[in-house]
Amino acid sequence: MPSSTALAGATSAPPSTVVALPTCRSDQLQAVLEGIQGATGNWSASFWIADTSAEACALQSSVRLDLVDRSGQVRLTATKPVSTIDLSARSPFPPTNPPAGRLAFVALLWPTDGSFPTGTCPTPDFVPDAVRIVFSDGKPITVTHLRANGRQVAICGSHIGVLDVGPLGP
Repeated sequence: MPSSTALAGATSAPPSTVVALPTCRSDQLQAVLEGIQGATGNWSASFWIADTSAEACALQSSVRLDLVDRSGQVRLTATKPVSTIDLSARSPFPPTNPPAGRLAFVALLWPTDGSFPTGTCPTPDFVPDAVRIVFSDGKPITVTHLRANGRQVAICGSHIGVLDVGPLGP
């Protein structure tokens, strides 16, 4: 007949407590255009987001990307809900590849002109001067260097979308 014996002095581990990080403020964040690539009739640009402040924080709520012309006017906008993404404090900026710590990315998507067999945009409808990335506090993080991998962010058509938002890093 099986028997069980309680170990003297054995205790169970205390339950772990998950502490939610405070919501990131725009003054804690910096962004950089990491790359541009085209596939399946679309172009995408990936922006990396880093928390360069002394306190870790979390991206929450939603993200809005505004493409801005030289006069500072918003020409195109896209939004997407965001699941909570924890960011590490004091992340290096610009980030290294692979990034150290927990960063985030936002991927912007726009169509190419499908009438061209090469999937290129020989004459863009709009070349933004800046991209403003806005998270929960409503203040923008502005990226003005919009060239990567030898390509410029150049929009064909009249709409953009946020393809994805997520964590980047270990």
